[in-house]
Amino acid sequence: MEALRVENISYAVHYPVPLIKQPTITNLVNPERCPISEEISRRIFSLPMYPELTDEELEKILEDLEKVAT
Repeated sequence: MEALRVENISYAVHYPVPLIKQPTITNLVNPERCPISEEISRRIFSLPMYPELTDEELEKILEDLEKVAT
């Protein structure tokens, strides 16, 4: 994520807590552990995605993402 920041690629963490641990769920039931969703929630983030995103902006994001990945 730091490398994305350096390349000026915006990102967001929308789901830092898995659904199974959200108060809406835990107030209704006593859920069992979900280790896969718990692990994913620690690692997942969202890249820019919105209707006004131009092809040029998308290409730049993809180029920078490839640079960061390699």
